[in-house]
Amino acid sequence: MVFGFGKKEIEVTIGKYSYSPGETITGKVVLDLKKPAEARELRVALRGEARTRTVEVGKTRHSKSSIYNF
Repeated sequence: MVFGFGKKEIEVTIGKYSYSPGETITGKVVLDLKKPAEARELRVALRGEARTRTVEVGKTRHSKSSIYNF
């Protein structure tokens, strides 16, 4: 994902987009500034969703729930 902030840019990359419970998530955050900027912090949020598909006779249901939000 790339987010633009005027002349500044943040790029967040992760190894893959689907993880199993217990797996370690690795990634990288790159903040590309055209010139130095004064700041107190840079925050990165992590959100996990569980997506399920239930198949019954003639019907398929999809659901999504948040399992982690940090």
